[in-house]
Amino acid sequence: MKYRILAGVLALLLVFAGSFNASADIRIPEENCIGQSGASVALSVCYPRFGVPAIDEDIRSWAEGLATQFSQRYGRESIPPSHVPYQLAADYRAVRSPYGPISVVWKIARYTGSGLGKIEVFSANYESLTGTPLSLLDIFGSLEDALADIAAYVQPRIEHRLEGACAAGYNADGLGPEADNYGTFAVTSSGLRFYFQPGQVAPPQCGVLTQDVPLAVFRKCLPDTHLWRH
Repeated sequence: MKYRILAGVLALLLVFAGSFNASADIRIPEENCIGQSGASVALSVCYPRFGVPAIDEDIRSWAEGLATQFSQRYGRESIPPSHVPYQLAADYRAVRSPYGPISVVWKIARYTGSGLGKIEVFSANYESLTGTPLSLLDIFGSLEDALADIAAYVQPRIEHRLEGACAAGYNADGLGPEADNYGTFAVTSSGLRFYFQPGQVAPPQCGVLTQDVPLAVFRKCLPDTHLWRH
């Protein structure tokens, strides 16, 4: 059951919904949500359970930490002048390659009393059998070489898609071959899907940008292809 969130956070999530697609969704065996609704704080943090103890515990710990940190931080604050509670909403999309890795990508919306609020994306990737977390360092034999190839593929495609104010505010440095720029990702059946934070590449109002990178782009940088079994 998902807890009811006030209209302000829901509106934020809807604004960015179009840029949060994943083509390899999987059925979630179980879902949990942490909820709180009060005069000063309203929050909902939802997360999946896969029946793999190491994965489930890691995800649960992260979700509870996110909710607790927000509640403790803003529960001590006075209600904003707008009389709208401080709000947190975290919803997710699970992506899985048919060959095993599990990826979960959360969209996190915060409203803390100023402007329209803030959206960010967070991902977690795991070996499905062992529950071992996967970072880019775990995937690539040479991360530097892989990032160079990935950035060369991503940069022109993202730049080509941007229009209007998004193109005018384009920041090429946000797609440079640095690990921090490509740390939010999901493993798909055909390669990797990267998520770029609002404001990282284009102005925040342009939302979360995504780009799929096929396996062929970085295959030579892999010590093996066991995650894809191609």
